[in-house]
Amino acid sequence: MKKIIIFALSLAFSALTFAQTPLRLPTILSDHAVIQQDADVKIELTDIILGEVWLASGQSNMEFAFRDYDRSALDVGDEVQNARNNELRFFRIDHDYSVFLQEHLSSGKWEVCTPETADKMSIIAYYFGKTVNEKVGAPVGMIASYWGGSSVQARMPAESYARNRELKAKAEDLTPVNWCPTTPSSLYNSMIYPLKNYRIAGTIWYQGETNTEHPDTYSELFSMLIRSWWREFDTEFPFYFVQIAPWNGYWQTSGALLREQQELTLAVPKTGMISVGDLVNDITDIHPRIKRQVGMRLVNLALSEYYGISGLQPYFSKFDKMQIMKNKAIISVKSYSKLAYKGKEISGFQICGADGNFVGGSQPSNGANGSPTDVSERTLREVFFPPFRQSVDAGAMSLMTAHNELNSVPCHENEWLMTDVLRGEWGFKGFVVSDWMDIEHIYDLHATAENLKEAFCQSIMAGMDMQSSKDEDLLKETITVK
Repeated sequence: MKKIIIFALSLAFSALTFAQTPLRLPTILSDHAVIQQDADVKIELTDIILGEVWLASGQSNMEFAFRDYDRSALDVGDEVQNARNNELRFFRIDHDYSVFLQEHLSSGKWEVCTPETADKMSIIAYYFGKTVNEKVGAPVGMIASYWGGSSVQARMPAESYARNRELKAKAEDLTPVNWCPTTPSSLYNSMIYPLKNYRIAGTIWYQGETNTEHPDTYSELFSMLIRSWWREFDTEFPFYFVQIAPWNGYWQTSGALLREQQELTLAVPKTGMISVGDLVNDITDIHPRIKRQVGMRLVNLALSEYYGISGLQPYFSKFDKMQIMKNKAIISVKSYSKLAYKGKEISGFQICGADGNFVGGSQPSNGANGSPTDVSERTLREVFFPPFRQSVDAGAMSLMTAHNELNSVPCHENEWLMTDVLRGEWGFKGFVVSDWMDIEHIYDLHATAENLKEAFCQSIMAGMDMQSSKDEDLLKETITVK
């Protein structure tokens, strides 16, 4: 049986600040109550309701509010103008930090959901609370404790990693910024610890972007955060979180590694994760503007796992196995519903070679692995090039170009790729090798040459050294021309 939480709207007294006061509650509560502490003290609470209270925490993607008009959400319509609900209430905690534990919050009060109060609230938390209220039929209170740009370390109690010197050193290894405190425990002390005596139903969490600086320790830190909150709140409430969205500003593979670390955290009981990789409207924006659907995926997870409502599908697809079939790697996933993707080609795949280095690649659609690929030079240099550069530095003597067109130029005749970068910048001294029939495809697939002879000529002039081809005579003739 779940514990019912009492929360109230009172101008004079906040339910969050009297949690530690030894007060005597009346047997029956209505929308008006008088709590007697002693003969001389009387505290009056008005507009009291019984319901579920959830804590929303994290950084800027959780903090993203309706009022962020400079980067407004794309999927909320006129929701905020119609946001009137006496059974949905918000408690927003202002940004605050401290190096010492604080017994009381420096700000905050319960507010009824209106267009004015909802406008300042996290979009994700709003839709989460609204939907729980609609589906469960109980009043809902959402406590907002978030700060854009903050790290997981800032919300962990100091004792959680004080006994582990190595982890403590890594926890303190954060680059200082001017928009948020980076000191470990500084936000926990002032924005989480004062809530410890308040009974909450669970937590929703969207954080991790800041921790891509050192992604390898995130699962350990995040798992410790969850368990430390359970100890402090004296209850193992559910903890549902968002896997960070793709963004092309992360250093090399740090974003992918952080997402992997987040999935590892699912080993902690009573946790759940949603994936939002398909909800990114602009890969260059670290704040995807599709927010309602994020809130709905989180709430569907809570409704299914915590409230036991059937008929929902809140689970993301998971890797199952890989099989090598000749020159192909077949990836299988487990999915609870139909898989779909946008566009003609699934991008973002990387393959790890025997040397431990990841090579950027993609999964072709319908066998069209020679299809056009549009990639920015920054992404090429930060994501795709590093493993090839490492191979050159390690003494590799042959490299093969890809099937695809790169920004409208077939890789097998891309002078910038084979000559300017590979030889000019990296000092490659070996052989550039073509894949089977790919020079022929310059003519018959990419159509950037008028005939096969011209295709061979263009490829060789761009920097190609060796070709896997059945047209040996034509190749010899072309080399003679060169």
